[in-house]
Amino acid sequence: MLKKIFAVFLAFVFCLTMGMGSAAFGAGKTEKCRDYLVAGSSWKIPPGQLKKISKEDWQTYSGLNIQVKEKEKAKGKEKVEKKEAKDKIKKEIKLKVNGKPFFPDLPPVIKEGRTLIPVRAVINGLGASVEWDGEERKIIVSKGDITVELFIDEYVFYINGKKKELDVPAQLISNRTFVPLRFLALALNINVNYDEENDEVIIGDEILESFTIGGKDVLALEGVSVQSPGEAGATLKIDDFINFGNISIKPADEEASITVFLNGSVVEKEDLAAQAVEDGDVILAIVTTTRDNKTVTYYYKVTVRGIPSASFSFVGPYNLTETDRDVSGFAVTVKQVTNIEEDVKLRYLLKVAEGNLNGKVVQYGDPAEGIFIIEDGGAYFGPQAGFTLEELPQLKGATGITTPLTIKNGLSQGVYKFTVSLVDLDGNVLVSSGRFSIVVGL
Repeated sequence: MLKKIFAVFLAFVFCLTMGMGSAAFGAGKTEKCRDYLVAGSSWKIPPGQLKKISKEDWQTYSGLNIQVKEKEKAKGKEKVEKKEAKDKIKKEIKLKVNGKPFFPDLPPVIKEGRTLIPVRAVINGLGASVEWDGEERKIIVSKGDITVELFIDEYVFYINGKKKELDVPAQLISNRTFVPLRFLALALNINVNYDEENDEVIIGDEILESFTIGGKDVLALEGVSVQSPGEAGATLKIDDFINFGNISIKPADEEASITVFLNGSVVEKEDLAAQAVEDGDVILAIVTTTRDNKTVTYYYKVTVRGIPSASFSFVGPYNLTETDRDVSGFAVTVKQVTNIEEDVKLRYLLKVAEGNLNGKVVQYGDPAEGIFIIEDGGAYFGPQAGFTLEELPQLKGATGITTPLTIKNGLSQGVYKFTVSLVDLDGNVLVSSGRFSIVVGL
């Protein structure tokens, strides 16, 4: 009798051991173990399989509960639940474009901590255009004078031809092109903010849906939103003021009121489209709206500045040979200078781009007005106190002003290339020529 009880006890202990190591022995032996205990099977315990178990093991594994498997199942379930929760968070990210909720057919996703957006749907809502180059697997995004090129699964992208790097590449998701929002927004000068409380990505301006001057996007300018009318605001640079005008402004909230000032005077709403804009004009837009049941006022300010331009030409003698004598016959003509204020003091700057002209003495003017010495690849010339367009209005005309040049003490054989610029008295280049060349003895 005692032997039988002892045998059953051993079988019970062995079954517990099998439960703890179920991965090694499999479900079949667990069934045999249960059969032995319940039905009195004659199945034998293999030699060497019996091992000691602690009191805690006994309590944990009593009743033939295979706890290890249960724990593994629980861990697997927890992992799936975490993944589903993470995916849910991604899917619930909301978009607001220019102050209005935006619902693309596919929601934003998060990859490596970066928010990726379906580029075509979102960017079209910001007044930009998107093209797809299937051969190069390239996305081309254009807004105003900015062009951004991104490549699927590549970390390199280009802004107006200049190479940049991403930390997360553009990707194809469900046959849609997704791009990293932050990088694209910075490239296109678009504001992006994240409302953590509402789990919402805010793209563009929340108050104004659009604001353009002469078709130029003002909201993309840095500093356009100001705290008060006295602040400087943004600068809009224009290269041609012929027929330039048309102020267009649209609030995100249709109930908002807008007042537009041009140089301190109110422009009536019906006159905005026909309003001409000139160099130096200051446009201030005051937007009043209601937010959180409170009346709030916002200010947008832009100063329009022309991009300085001018036409340069250069003439010189042909078939030059190496000589140590003075070489004359050179001349630089500057004409059609625009978008430089009349009272700004100007000088000329000659910069050598190729060849060594250091130490060369150059006489300018006819009759001779003065000389300059080229040092460190460049030299200023013209009156040291400067000159203004008000003093020399010919510079604005179609004929311009021609300045003869004589290189003293000759030239050595070689090719020399240089540019001529108009600069202010601080040396800031306002407008520059292309490269002119002098070829000697070649």
